[in-house]
Amino acid sequence: MRGYGRRWRVLRGVRNFDAVWVEKEALPWLPFWAERWLLNGPSRLVLDYDDAVFHRYDRHSNPLVRHALGHKLGRLMQRADLITAGNEYLTERARTAGCRNVQWLPTVIDLERYPAARPGVHAGPVVVGWIGSPSTAGYLRAVNDALAPLQAAGLIRCVAIGARPEQVSGTVFHEPMAGRYRGGAVARL
Repeated sequence: MRGYGRRWRVLRGVRNFDAVWVEKEALPWLPFWAERWLLNGPSRLVLDYDDAVFHRYDRHSNPLVRHALGHKLGRLMQRADLITAGNEYLTERARTAGCRNVQWLPTVIDLERYPAARPGVHAGPVVVGWIGSPSTAGYLRAVNDALAPLQAAGLIRCVAIGARPEQVSGTVFHEPMAGRYRGGAVARL
């Protein structure tokens, strides 16, 4: 709750800025009217989406969540002056919601521009890497059982960057360099 309080205090001051850039949503799990009240001012609203986070609400297993929040992000998209979207699916969703200015900024690797390395002799297991954040680390457990036999056979090694130690504990994933972030850590995997 303290986090919401701090965020609420910051967002009350957005009317003093020319533009406000929000990644996904400003107040997760709160209804649209709360964000509209805070973001409804002279400031231009830019929303950034690189994940289909709207499905957290519109496809939620609880019908009350679907009812209360299922259209929240679509309504925010409609209110936005600009949306940056990480893929075609998100771009189309933003346009369908009613945003007139949607820019596609791909967040995946363009294999036409950066082709995969040719297969060669590879010593050791293949590294399966995950880069995320503590808020998405729960997905590691969802793939754990599928990866465990491959790791046990020595075919793969699983590395998680961005998860807290307790989030990878009991999974096949480990943190590179004991979970410390250092320049070039990913390159050394």
